[in-house]
Amino acid sequence: MPKLWKKTGNAKNNSDLVEVDSSPLVISRPTVVFFPGQMTRDNVQDIVSKDLNKVNSLFADMPQPPQVYLWSHPAHAIPANKSLLDTFKGVADYLTRHKLPPLDDNDLSAMQRLLAYEASFQHSTTDLAREQAQKLIMPLVTDKQGKPLPFDTARKNLRNLTFLAYCIGNLYVQELYNAALVMMQFSGFRPDDTRKLLSEIVLVSFGSVAEPKEERDRYTTISLIHNDDSMLHKKDQWLHPLRSIFARFDRRLKIKELSESSLLVTATVMTSQIDRNKHNEVIAGVHLPPWQKDAFNHFMSDYVNNDDNTSQVSRIVQYSLINAVSRTGTVRPMSLMKAPPVAGKTPETARYDRKIATAFQV
Repeated sequence: MPKLWKKTGNAKNNSDLVEVDSSPLVISRPTVVFFPGQMTRDNVQDIVSKDLNKVNSLFADMPQPPQVYLWSHPAHAIPANKSLLDTFKGVADYLTRHKLPPLDDNDLSAMQRLLAYEASFQHSTTDLAREQAQKLIMPLVTDKQGKPLPFDTARKNLRNLTFLAYCIGNLYVQELYNAALVMMQFSGFRPDDTRKLLSEIVLVSFGSVAEPKEERDRYTTISLIHNDDSMLHKKDQWLHPLRSIFARFDRRLKIKELSESSLLVTATVMTSQIDRNKHNEVIAGVHLPPWQKDAFNHFMSDYVNNDDNTSQVSRIVQYSLINAVSRTGTVRPMSLMKAPPVAGKTPETARYDRKIATAFQV
């Protein structure tokens, strides 16, 4: 079963890593729940600890940082159909092109779930998602008897909840939405009110294997996608071949409004193959590294960093999260992308705000 974790300090190892009993979980102040990539599993506590350290560090300058949890993936989740398992192993090996450690049954199960999710037009859910919804969301919108709380009370409670999701973690977050939608309506909420309430949750998403354009009317969402993310490129070659072709030609930082509650941020990490001999290419003030044939561009550090000189998405995840946990009312995603007051007025934040404004106008 998946586990919920937190850090009690800032140790570089896992000596201060604590497993959290989620059954009595109380969220009464700003809280970030990180749904990581598939490598962060229950039985690999060193990676769990490292990921939590990374997320906690994003709030280091805040006088009152949020509480941060990480929901790890199950150590074992084996599909029942052996022949299907073999099929997905071949697909997963192709997608990763052997750039990751050998895949185990858990990764293959994730591939199977991704296909099932696509086939259901983004409406499928799982027992795991329903369990997570029961522990994370339902206590914020219902009383001890399971009856709906007053709308304004539920809305205020949900503003304490911010999701951060990476890679396959985005699939879990969307399945969680599907589960919560049904469970809240079953408890007595009207469908329109249910959707309005769930949109109070902010999701900061990066490297998503789920589909931001298909989930634009769910959470209040900022999605970051690298056009040269090898993992996503291979997935799209298989599931969305036309998109995989055109994405490689779109190299500038762009911010597109998918809906009133959703933004899609696209960028590039490396220069194109045509420019592989140009070592000093600059796009919008960012010095792009030379093109590399085998560059992966899907790691967390490719999306979450403060490297203004080489990363087009520098600071976006951090600033969006800081603004999200500081919110006191309903927010629009574009307002979350501004440099937060805690960052101060510096040349770096001024350049950042100009970068965001320019990307939104492209």
